[in-house]
Amino acid sequence: MVAIAGIPGLSIPGLFLVTAHISNSVLTPAVFNKWYSEIHVRDMVNNGFATIALRYASHTANSPPPDLSSPSTQYLALYNVPDVNFISAPDTMSKLPLTSDMLPTKTQPVTTWSDWTFTYWLPVQTHEGNSTATERSKYVMVDKIEPLRGGDDALDRWYREEVREEQAY
Repeated sequence: MVAIAGIPGLSIPGLFLVTAHISNSVLTPAVFNKWYSEIHVRDMVNNGFATIALRYASHTANSPPPDLSSPSTQYLALYNVPDVNFISAPDTMSKLPLTSDMLPTKTQPVTTWSDWTFTYWLPVQTHEGNSTATERSKYVMVDKIEPLRGGDDALDRWYREEVREEQAY
């Protein structure tokens, strides 16, 4: 466990969100997706950094499904993590190698040919709706709302009272 805010042993569960895209054609989408799905995601879960990992490709509503063989495809990975600070643990990178015999050059990290953005998200609210569905969703919709300065409480109240009621399934 990582010391958080000066408190040794404190873990903060949340979501780890990663967006990625191929930035150099030396790395093919087929190799990137194979490495990510067969090696990286498994390393995240098998080493206890995440309890679940979900991967998605970007999609525009009312259009054909994304072409996963296109290097311009954007990818999203969501990880449910027991500690959002896992990445700063001293031994994390030894358990999450970014190099592989599968990649164009086995000694260079995958980030040589791809761009990644990492964000960490802490739970604020859970709303299950009235759904009786038992299967995991096949799609994720992410909304990022930034209120005006000082408007956090008003946004939270609006979301809890208005939006949540409209989204009841």
